[in-house]
Amino acid sequence: MKQLSLFGETDEVASSGDTKICIKCNLEKDIKLFPWRDRGAYRRTECKDCLRHLTETRNKLKAAKGLPPEGYVCPVCLNSYKDQIRNGGPKNTKTPWVLDHCHNTDKFRGWLCQKCNRSLGGFNDDAEVLRRAIDYLKV
Repeated sequence: MKQLSLFGETDEVASSGDTKICIKCNLEKDIKLFPWRDRGAYRRTECKDCLRHLTETRNKLKAAKGLPPEGYVCPVCLNSYKDQIRNGGPKNTKTPWVLDHCHNTDKFRGWLCQKCNRSLGGFNDDAEVLRRAIDYLKV
């Protein structure tokens, strides 16, 4: 039996035949279990269950940690809020800071600017991959 949610979606999804592997839980799931991103341009890389867990974790950590202090500087690029605005960073957000946490342990690591957070995420927070990238840049 299918139970309808408040938004007309179902908890059970009729299989479309198309599948995708979630980058968080590494399970192959029906494509319909991956929400749309950027107004339908493409589907997210994490499934709805993992996205729900990620959102809950972020919300708990934000409630516990608040925002960084006035004059905070990104520990990776060493840019302040003013530096980020000057360099074309985010202008329409309440804060340029992104809550960074370990996705395996949910432990809070600190606050990063959006650019550094995206960059580390692009390397899957993997120190060995970052070392290889550094070695590559030295060539």
